[in-house]
Amino acid sequence: FRVWNDKLKKPSFTYFGLDHVATHWLNVNRSGAGGHNAADDAMHSIQLFNSYCTVQYNPPLLFELQQRTINAKIAPSFAKMNPTFEDCCMGNRKLCKCGAPFFS
Repeated sequence: FRVWNDKLKKPSFTYFGLDHVATHWLNVNRSGAGGHNAADDAMHSIQLFNSYCTVQYNPPLLFELQQRTINAKIAPSFAKMNPTFEDCCMGNRKLCKCGAPFFS
């Protein structure tokens, strides 16, 4: 999910994850202790798609939802809170502690 962000020094799109958008568009709390659930992720993805289809031709409402998404504080991801998990690097070069090579 992306939103045009003109508050940046160089305006561009800001990208958001499923947890953040579902929290602010669907009013669901996805930060529970259970972690990710593929069925819930799929359900929230479809609900977000349907929500977007509903508001895409209503510019004031779409703008309001986009601003709510931009202005809300983003909760740190699991990978940011846990740079390594079970001795496995979470793949973020900036937080890598294992020294394994990256192939990209």
